[in-house]
Amino acid sequence: MKKKIIPGIAVAVLISAAMMAGCSRVQTDTEKPAADPTPVAEDTAQEETEEEVEETSTAKEGEKVREEPLQAEEDQDVSEEAETEEEQEAAEEANSGLTGCVVYDGEQKEVSLAKIVSQNKVTMLNFWGTFCGPCIQEMPDLADIERDYKDKGFEIVGITVDAVDYNTGKLDAHVIQDAEDIMKDTGVEYPVVYAGNDILEYAEISVVPTTFFVDAKGNIIAGPIPGSNSRSGWEKIINELMK
Repeated sequence: MKKKIIPGIAVAVLISAAMMAGCSRVQTDTEKPAADPTPVAEDTAQEETEEEVEETSTAKEGEKVREEPLQAEEDQDVSEEAETEEEQEAAEEANSGLTGCVVYDGEQKEVSLAKIVSQNKVTMLNFWGTFCGPCIQEMPDLADIERDYKDKGFEIVGITVDAVDYNTGKLDAHVIQDAEDIMKDTGVEYPVVYAGNDILEYAEISVVPTTFFVDAKGNIIAGPIPGSNSRSGWEKIINELMK
């Protein structure tokens, strides 16, 4: 608003000056004026006013151009923050019950089962043992299923039950090595973890294999399912749960 007022005042002053100059010329009619400055002054003021309007318009356009990418960046940040919050909420909800129990990796470090399942629509938790023939026999089929369904929001997690010492709660390095050899021989690439006492007690595992299916929040949506299955048998269950 300030820029619009100033040119108006300048024009008013120039008009007033022109009127005064005109009166003077009438009073000094015998003198020949070198030139009438009023028209020149008015044209100059008009040009300056147009230039200021153009500069103001250009500045506003520049501001608008700058605002648009900034707004796009802000919208993207909000979207990313929302996705991050949703992932955190899912992980927090999954960090209870079955998926909140402690499991370990091959280096005997704690692994967050809740974090793994929160990244999938459906996760198959397959409890197995290195001593279990039926467990090992179905692992090649499980490996193929996991590869086929991984991009659809599905994942398998193998949970080894016989690596833990029930008295001390510690893991047996020899059993871990046996498990890794079996994984290599059967082509398993999905994550395999090692159960602690708490998850075995919570899941009430008495036979292997025993399988649970959970959603991203760790809710059990199928299971426990005792015993092994054929590939087509597992796919029928998985397809139903993935709807």
